[in-house]
Amino acid sequence: MLKKIIMISIILTFFISCQAAKNIETFQNFSNDYKTIQKKHSEKVKKIKSRKEYMSFLQEKKKDLEELLKKYENSPSNDKIEILRSKVLLNLSQIDKSKLKEVEEKINTLINKKSRYIIEAKKVKVQILFTKRNTEGALKIFREIEPKLKRDEDLFMAYLYFTFMSDDLKIINEFSSKFLISKDLPKDLSIYKSRVYSKLASIEKDKGNLIKAKEFLNKAISITTESREKSSLESELSHIDLMGKPALPISAETWINSQPLSLKYLKGKVVVIDFWATWCGPCITVIPTLIEEFKNLKDKGLVIIGLTKLYGMYRDDVENKGKVSREEEISLTKKFIKRNKINYPIAISNEGRDSEKYKITGIPTMIFINKKGNIDSIKVGSGNLKVIKDKIKKLLEEK
Repeated sequence: MLKKIIMISIILTFFISCQAAKNIETFQNFSNDYKTIQKKHSEKVKKIKSRKEYMSFLQEKKKDLEELLKKYENSPSNDKIEILRSKVLLNLSQIDKSKLKEVEEKINTLINKKSRYIIEAKKVKVQILFTKRNTEGALKIFREIEPKLKRDEDLFMAYLYFTFMSDDLKIINEFSSKFLISKDLPKDLSIYKSRVYSKLASIEKDKGNLIKAKEFLNKAISITTESREKSSLESELSHIDLMGKPALPISAETWINSQPLSLKYLKGKVVVIDFWATWCGPCITVIPTLIEEFKNLKDKGLVIIGLTKLYGMYRDDVENKGKVSREEEISLTKKFIKRNKINYPIAISNEGRDSEKYKITGIPTMIFINKKGNIDSIKVGSGNLKVIKDKIKKLLEEK
């Protein structure tokens, strides 16, 4: 009887060992395949030059990730493999939002059962909350696991997320500092140092600390290796020199929703000049906020001017006409304005010389002008839409 028990024990041990070996092999193969795909995507995305190429890239990425999941769907599994599967699903959810619920359920199950890989599971949970823009929830879990995390790319990406997505200045300062003082940043992430300095400059600019803002921007300019980014940072530096000075006059040949407006006759009002274009996705993101603000506050002294120019081509979120005449471009822009129910004045310049005067290198760029007719601040990009509302509110409350 004892011999039989021993034999059964030996067989079970052998079986478990074989199963464990299979799991290790599955994880290694799965992980290697995923790394290969990630490297391929990382190299391809750097070469994208058009929206069409980007959309094609997303479809290829989706196909690669779906094929990877299918390849290992019936393989031996354990918690470690399920966490890896969750990471792939989370990556896929950036393209296919329906996958987010699946990956969250999978990770919650691992956390609730207190898996031996609970730290890894919670790290994925933090990334899920990043995707859902739940910064507060992500920070709560991240605080708990941060001391136990490896100093790898995921950790530094978390520092960047809190730097750029938090509304809390203490949190931004904490994580931007952690990122900037890190001596072991992967090479691919070191390029973000200049952008962190730019973020800090923007904060100081909003606080009125223009000298400190310039200091941060000069640091960013000194370390960036990308010519386009350097040009953008130098533009920001030029914007600081404009702040506190009288707004530069604007001109346009075509006005929609208004008679031609002149800034010198708008003193006593708060003016927002929004440099935009119909083909610009971030510009379209900003429009609903501008519509709402103008509707609610125009009677309290708010003027918004959407300033664009003729490009000789036309594209928006619905149609792509390619090369068009001046008349057709204006007509299509009017259709866009009507379709999106834009209620504030739109100015269309033939040549866009005002963009040069205001050192515009990226859109949307919003120029906030106070009641005295001076430039209070300049915001580049869609970013946090609440910032737009807060700036307008502050300027309207000033005497």
